[in-house]
Amino acid sequence: MPPYLVDRIQNSNLTIKKTCEMDEESQLEGDFATQVTKIVSQIRLPLHSQKIREAWAGVEETASLIEEKKNLDWTAVEKEVYLSLALLIAQLAALTHKGSELALITPGSDPHAIANSFRKTVTVCYLGSWAVWRPDAGKYDVDQIDPFLCTHVVYSYAQISETSWEAVVHIFKKVNPELKTLLSVGGNAKLMSEVSADPLKRQSFVSSAVSLAKNHSFDGLDSDWMYPGDENGSPEDKENYILLLTELREALVKEQLLLTAAVSLQKPVIDLAYDIPAMSAVTDLLILRGYNFHGTYDTYTHHHAPLYGHPGDTGNNLFLNIDYGVDYWVSGGADKSKLVLGLGTFGICWTLDSLSDTGTSLRPHKRGNRGLTQRRWASSGSMR
Repeated sequence: MPPYLVDRIQNSNLTIKKTCEMDEESQLEGDFATQVTKIVSQIRLPLHSQKIREAWAGVEETASLIEEKKNLDWTAVEKEVYLSLALLIAQLAALTHKGSELALITPGSDPHAIANSFRKTVTVCYLGSWAVWRPDAGKYDVDQIDPFLCTHVVYSYAQISETSWEAVVHIFKKVNPELKTLLSVGGNAKLMSEVSADPLKRQSFVSSAVSLAKNHSFDGLDSDWMYPGDENGSPEDKENYILLLTELREALVKEQLLLTAAVSLQKPVIDLAYDIPAMSAVTDLLILRGYNFHGTYDTYTHHHAPLYGHPGDTGNNLFLNIDYGVDYWVSGGADKSKLVLGLGTFGICWTLDSLSDTGTSLRPHKRGNRGLTQRRWASSGSMR
């Protein structure tokens, strides 16, 4: 069973136990087992594995144990409760507690209302298509993602000719129907520059991308062009990108699909690449890349995702931090409600000449060696 399921079960069981012990005199109203069964029967469970089917089979028995509140074997309960079922049961118990403010649901209500009621923000998670090719512990596949952790999941990246996306969407949607799934398209700067500059190529791109999203049950598209106006593009990229996004938006709206865009937080890139007010107006979300400000391509060491500027920063480095970049988007006319800060859960590695060499602005001997979790098996069977 994936680690996130184990964590949810353990945490939820503690919630149940504490709730049932809150008040020894509290009385559960009605047939508790019946109430629980009625609610959990509405949950769309991913019954694609034997372990999950076994867990589902024990739900009614678990409810009966909690109803009796006698000689409760928490080890046994731990094996039976699946995902949010334990939390649902705990909330039902709290429903009858004197003066309780924990009662968030009633029998017959949406079983996912508890989790969704706490979520006021957007959480976008990117799933790299290459993660499945990593060896051993580095391998990361769709079924390892907690489907309730994110509000949106972006699968990156797609070539327009690819068609095998049903499994990705199916797994997520079956567990959490409220989750939005998007397909990331774009990438190659030279190709995107050529496409955006030609009305016929824009039309073909839009038609292909929207059809891909619609036919394979995605909720929208994420535009990922790295980056308009760079050395592989042209000065007209900034204007042409808006034309492309506008046409893409018009086609997606007709299908009731979303449009997001992953964009840079680096001022030099922003100035060349983006018409900020227009970008904000034409997209549902702008996902700001709060990482890769520095890397092994530099001739010195530095943090790749600094929240604020470093005291030693000079020149363009004064602009290369999250605080400056976010403020630059906002002051440039972006709608703050559409901005999502992207965080990189990775590090940058250099090999230095001495163990005493630490900190920023040091000249590395070479880039660091990749660990196993950073490498991947290619489809040909070779290691990259």
